[in-house]
Amino acid sequence: MAHTTIERFATELKMPSGVLLEQLAKAGVAGKKEGDKLSEQDKTRLLDYLRKQHGGQDQKKKITLTRKQTSEIKAADSTGRARTIQVEVRKKRVFVKRDGADAANALSKTAGRFWDTQDQRNTARTRFRYLLTSRLWAALGAEYGSGLPVAFGGTEEQAIAQYGSQIVERVNFARSRVKPSFSLDASLGAEMWKRDSVQIRLQADAANLTNRVNVIDFAGLFSGNAVAPPRSFALRLETSF
Repeated sequence: MAHTTIERFATELKMPSGVLLEQLAKAGVAGKKEGDKLSEQDKTRLLDYLRKQHGGQDQKKKITLTRKQTSEIKAADSTGRARTIQVEVRKKRVFVKRDGADAANALSKTAGRFWDTQDQRNTARTRFRYLLTSRLWAALGAEYGSGLPVAFGGTEEQAIAQYGSQIVERVNFARSRVKPSFSLDASLGAEMWKRDSVQIRLQADAANLTNRVNVIDFAGLFSGNAVAPPRSFALRLETSF
């Protein structure tokens, strides 16, 4: 049986560990800590509890399709040497199937369409890495998400009063979806020292260079509101042997 820690599961759901622990306790999975393992049975109890809270106890059939495309770009550096850059783009789409009268009710309530609360129609990631010298490299990456569905029951004015205009501006109430998110990231790395099998590398990372407000989830089933981090910088020193 597959197990994962509560901290890792909270990261996958894009929600604080404390909130996940509270929901687990309400679902009957009490006495857990962030580093404790979470079994599939625990996840099922949590999902059953959340479905009851949101008025849906029916079992959904979900199919996730992932498409990956890899291509190469050849370019010349400042010395005239040919360099090959690998570009990878991934797209993921989730389909949910309901049977019988339940499907008909869902379709009639949503004007012919229904959404899974964690269904983001399109996700794309790409990363370019360029070798400047034998020991120095630079990378530029981007991530795009088309936006999750929104299940907020109030008006836009009520949402602004509760969450603030900066967050609500990133929600398309007409489409009942979060507006698309986009993050531009960059990295610069250098091999500082190498001898035999021992290596010391230094890497500087910059995330969300444009400092864009990216709302990942709004009034979601699992995490409520989730906002991606603002522009941030990190410096890492790695040693391998």
